[in-house]
Amino acid sequence: MKIYLTGLGVKEGDISLKAVELIKSGKTVIVKTAFTNSYKNIINTGVKHILLDDIYQKSRNFESLNKNIANEIIRRSKDEEIIYCVDGNINEDNSCKIILAKHKDTEIISAPSKIDAILETACLSNNYSAVSAYELSGVFKLPLIVYDIDSSYIASEIKIKLSDYISEEDEILYINNFTKKTIKLYELDRQSNFDYTTAIVAYKKELIKKTRFCYEDLIEIIKCLRDVNGCPWDKVQTHESIKINMIEEAYELADAIDLKDDYKLLEETGDVLLQAAFHSVMAEERSAFTSNDVLTAICEKLITRHTHIFGKDKAENSEQALNYWDRNKKIEKGHNTAGETLLDLPKNFPSLLYAEKLQKRAAKVGFDFSDYKEAFKKINEEYDELTQAVNSGDKKQIEEEGGDLLFSVVNVLRLLNVENEMALKASCFKFLNRFVEMEKLIISDGKNIANLTIEELDGYYNAVKTNKN
Repeated sequence: MKIYLTGLGVKEGDISLKAVELIKSGKTVIVKTAFTNSYKNIINTGVKHILLDDIYQKSRNFESLNKNIANEIIRRSKDEEIIYCVDGNINEDNSCKIILAKHKDTEIISAPSKIDAILETACLSNNYSAVSAYELSGVFKLPLIVYDIDSSYIASEIKIKLSDYISEEDEILYINNFTKKTIKLYELDRQSNFDYTTAIVAYKKELIKKTRFCYEDLIEIIKCLRDVNGCPWDKVQTHESIKINMIEEAYELADAIDLKDDYKLLEETGDVLLQAAFHSVMAEERSAFTSNDVLTAICEKLITRHTHIFGKDKAENSEQALNYWDRNKKIEKGHNTAGETLLDLPKNFPSLLYAEKLQKRAAKVGFDFSDYKEAFKKINEEYDELTQAVNSGDKKQIEEEGGDLLFSVVNVLRLLNVENEMALKASCFKFLNRFVEMEKLIISDGKNIANLTIEELDGYYNAVKTNKN
């Protein structure tokens, strides 16, 4: 049967005439709790009613509390019409949200909201966001109202969540029983009074005064730099002019990972993010897409390709998970042939990585050597062809056969589960270190490296190599 969701407002006298008439209509009246100022509006009607305060005692937390209350209201509505009364307006109450989602036959009777009272106390007008302390996620906008801070534990949780976005030294407005005072964020859980009326307001600060930032701040800064009166360098850049920057920053991030340096990792991750944000802003300037479009696209991709997490597929190991990713990617991009998947590879990949990716994709349709031993034979074949090209003196043919030889080496290492890029880079570093040590030996012997023969240099190099081994 029908459920009337009725707001009681935040203080005595807030209840509407429509709500009073409904409560006096003879239907069953159920009140969420008596421990609010607005409960006086029920008392003043003189109507008998049911309180649900006993459910508070039986519930483990506020999430289970609201579920338990909603289930109780819906259960009772099977036999009779129910008038369910809550503090504030019903759109602020989580038990009402559950009822609205589960029960079709409902009617809403509005009342002054807790948020309206907080706005009045805080002297805020518009451009704010508001959320219950029990629903605050990691993403929000300032100025922010957080209400329902009814314990020091919840206050501590809110302080931790907010400290990712604002400094603990930043001032916030603390509101209790609709009186206010200014405190610093770190002082929030040190206050003496917490109840259903407790709320805070975290204000937006000028960029230049902030010490904690979010992605929206990054976009705003780039737009400022690109403005007519912005930075002379930033405002003239194009997608093409800073294309190389992304490649450089990606390599610097990879370097930070190899160094296991968290400070450098933090810095270089930020530099990569800057490049992505820069391209987003430039695209928005020409009405191509926005930073929100970019975030939406990547989130959709993560969901649609992880069908073993967000769908019906099941993956028992990383190999199965990768197979689902590849299958979903093929469907998403509309690839009907193996050739299309190879053509989809970025041409700007480093050559070794590009070769390895091509071979892996070809191998997925069975075009591959049976094992690394078979691939070794191809190296010998390509070596002979390169030798013939060198003997012919044809530079174009030498380049072609040299490339084929390199491609064959990539195949062997791939089949041995060795990353070619990492293997070659390790060899480069090994040569670099040995060369430096070789020169040190030469200098210690009082000689000049430029004056030595190749045989003498080989002797020193082999000495370093032997010592290292």
